[in-house]
Amino acid sequence: GAVDTKSRFLFLPVTKSTAMTSFGDAETIASELAEDGIENLNIRYFGWANGGLESTVFNRARIMKSLGGKKAFERLAAALAKRGVGLYPEVETLFAGQDKAFDGFSPGANAAKMLNGTYSRTYPIDLGTNLEITDRMRLALHPDAVLNFFSRFLKKYPYHTGLSLGSIGAQLNSSFEGKNPYNREQSMKISQKVMKTASGRHGLMVDAGNAYAYPYAEHILNMDSTSSAFLQSAKSVPFMQMVLHGCISYAGEPVNLSSESQKPLLKAVENGEGLYFLLTAKNSAALLGTAFKQYYSTSYEKWKEPMKEMYFKAAAALKDTSAAQMVRHEYVADDVVKVTYSNGVQIAVNYGAAAAEVDGFRVPPEDFARIAGPAE
Repeated sequence: GAVDTKSRFLFLPVTKSTAMTSFGDAETIASELAEDGIENLNIRYFGWANGGLESTVFNRARIMKSLGGKKAFERLAAALAKRGVGLYPEVETLFAGQDKAFDGFSPGANAAKMLNGTYSRTYPIDLGTNLEITDRMRLALHPDAVLNFFSRFLKKYPYHTGLSLGSIGAQLNSSFEGKNPYNREQSMKISQKVMKTASGRHGLMVDAGNAYAYPYAEHILNMDSTSSAFLQSAKSVPFMQMVLHGCISYAGEPVNLSSESQKPLLKAVENGEGLYFLLTAKNSAALLGTAFKQYYSTSYEKWKEPMKEMYFKAAAALKDTSAAQMVRHEYVADDVVKVTYSNGVQIAVNYGAAAAEVDGFRVPPEDFARIAGPAE
């Protein structure tokens, strides 16, 4: 959606809201993908309201004019609903990325406190320098403020869309304010109450997918696709995916932001995951000089054909498995995995540099093959 970028006006530096993907762009992208045969498409929309990608608190939805405004958002929601495409606007419930005048947020009253009494804050890490990105500081909200702000947002949100609550499925924030402290167990109950309230009206999407989110989430993104890879670990086993497959839709990290091109596709097929892409209609070069330069490879036009190719290849292998349970996961060789589903589908994934044979089927290097269909 919208990102703050730096510009100049009369030789003076100014910050303006730049549309990386307008509401009209999102409708065009969804239409193109649907017409090309991509099914079960869901759109998570970052930066659609409240200041853009680094948002103010969501006590109500202030839809971004730079993306087209309220009427364009309504047209997008209606068009996607007609096509059967899920729309999940991102509503950040646990953090405030910006604090603007008259936004209803006061750090003194609403921010969580650390043990030393300072505000609890978080920074993303620059992978190139391993240093904090200080101009993307976010303040953690006190659990009481989380519930208060979201309740007010939900009362004023009139649209029949899903909602992406992002970090609520991934993090629990404590607060050590003297008069009203919260530990993370208490914070979890607040998060559950938020999700329970929202799920009565909206389908929910969350990140990571801790167990307390399972009763409420329809989709989980950024789920761990591999083990921690500690030295004591012999193999990576998708235990979480085996438990959830057939019950909740899930996906790993964005494929197009991976440092490897083929492995995310292999992992998605092995783990029965959907494919998750983080895309912008505008060329990602526009993000140079912003705090979001880590999104270096998001241009839709560059990823459209590779994305479609990966989708159809994965869909052919995973056909008939979405409602089945993953009942067996085994290593038939050091770099070769065989996965069996409750309906008899079997898929072999070869991570090795040489072709492998599994149950009489040849599996090319760094590729996968469906070796058994559903039982009749």
